[in-house]
Amino acid sequence: MAKYYYQQRRHHNGGKDKVEVTSYAVPVNRSLNFVVNEQQRIQICAVSSDPNDNLDAQILVALTNPDQAEDVQVIFESTGEQVQFTEQGSFIFTPVLLNTCSNLLLTFKQPGQYTFDIALEEEVTNINLATNWETINVLAANNA
Repeated sequence: MAKYYYQQRRHHNGGKDKVEVTSYAVPVNRSLNFVVNEQQRIQICAVSSDPNDNLDAQILVALTNPDQAEDVQVIFESTGEQVQFTEQGSFIFTPVLLNTCSNLLLTFKQPGQYTFDIALEEEVTNINLATNWETINVLAANNA
């Protein structure tokens, strides 16, 4: 289930009184059920209300429990590249084109709850534009 969190970024038009407002969101699309050792796809999108937005952006993904990083395998579907989590249980993917989605393949090695904080950020300044969180319940294979 995708959750949308909007944050506005103001653009001043040459010192004039006109202010343009752009809203951002970082929705996640995924299946409802995850099972240990079964690879499943999630989709993380970077959305702007401005269809011509060319802001340099990145997406930060962090496990709320960094110790779980060793139990999660994340692969970018488009490249086959495996994600390397930091010691803090996070990874960044960049560059991100706004109004597009990235498919990630996830495999969980242990059952349990895995909560991910997901943030769409400006790439250079790390200013947070939108946030989301997803809690994934992973079942043991014999409980699925």
